[in-house]
Amino acid sequence: DDRNPSMTVNPELGRYKCWSCGASGDIFNWVMETQKVDFPEALKILAAQAGVELKAERREPGQSMKATHESMMKAAQEFFIKQLELSPTARNYCAQRGLEPDVLQAWGIGYGPEEGSALAVTLRKQGFPLSEAQALFLVDQDSSGGFYDRFRGRLIIPIHDERGRVVAFGGRIIGAGQPKYINSSDTPLYHKSDLLFGLHKAKEVMSRNQRAVLVEGYMDVIACHRAGMTEAVASLGTALTEQQVRLLKRWTNQVVVLYDRDEAGQKAAEKACEMLAAEGVIARVALPPEGEDPDSLLVKKGAAGVLSLLDEAVSPIRFKLIRLDEKKKPSDPGYWDEVAEALALARTHLELEEHLAPLAAMVPDAADKASAMAALRRMAAQAKKRGSKTGSARTVSDEPMNE
Repeated sequence: DDRNPSMTVNPELGRYKCWSCGASGDIFNWVMETQKVDFPEALKILAAQAGVELKAERREPGQSMKATHESMMKAAQEFFIKQLELSPTARNYCAQRGLEPDVLQAWGIGYGPEEGSALAVTLRKQGFPLSEAQALFLVDQDSSGGFYDRFRGRLIIPIHDERGRVVAFGGRIIGAGQPKYINSSDTPLYHKSDLLFGLHKAKEVMSRNQRAVLVEGYMDVIACHRAGMTEAVASLGTALTEQQVRLLKRWTNQVVVLYDRDEAGQKAAEKACEMLAAEGVIARVALPPEGEDPDSLLVKKGAAGVLSLLDEAVSPIRFKLIRLDEKKKPSDPGYWDEVAEALALARTHLELEEHLAPLAAMVPDAADKASAMAALRRMAAQAKKRGSKTGSARTVSDEPMNE
């Protein structure tokens, strides 16, 4: 972030130097720093980009098949993109969803036609073994031994790995019908618990801004990026995994969780906050209006409506208290136990104190505000101690929480 040119590259020496931030090195340093990888992985990335075979590297069994798999996924994506161009129905659906041609191109979105085996026929003509296409979740086999397409009558969203290679697909049905989505199962190229949708586009922004936005689905990620929230990613599956949390941590130390406002989404958000805290990642929660998600909000309120959610994001403590107040009243049994559990999430003494004053006014039978706040501190300390004993405490402390 410098107004004047301050980056120099010396072609003779093969080195770079940024006179603004002080970063310097060669091509390997550059890849290691920007892609968050170690030297052996940087070497592989550069060799593949340059078309150089690493002869000293021992070739693993199945390595040639991996290249076939990658070529097959690329061919499948090209097929889906072509089919979208040929289908007025699919193009009309995209227009209704606000998916303009530039968005479709940027995300490589395509269409799987209704015909039962159009992709299978195309792959066979290109010389790909359909048994391997089946292993990649592109086709399946019927009782007679014939192959048919997995994705039919669906908008096709490619799933990329961290380096931008297509490794899987998600298919959203066009029109009525169930299931709404068909997603690739785990394959030789793809393990959904290890990847984040949209990371190949978001990672550099995440690293630069030191913030990620975690949403629930493909269309939510695309909507966020359309709104200018280009650090948005989504977990692939029903819940965030430990591997995905560690992947987020490689690129940033702060995450805003933006899930649906329904009960399932809010429970998932609460769990995500716990998992992020366990890895030392600072989490906040953005709360969309009831019944809305980023995709629907973009349609109704535009980019500003989506971006405003980040400004209003709350801490995990505040989030738990909001959820508690939606379900119980201070006079209900167990209310104050849950308050104590929420306060036990405080990472610092200051964070704890900022929540005490408004709660103290609601404490029953308290002599005064000071004694109410003291009681809440004791309850929080006891809840934190209980959580530590049971292994459920997932907080990070950088200063003691004294009563």
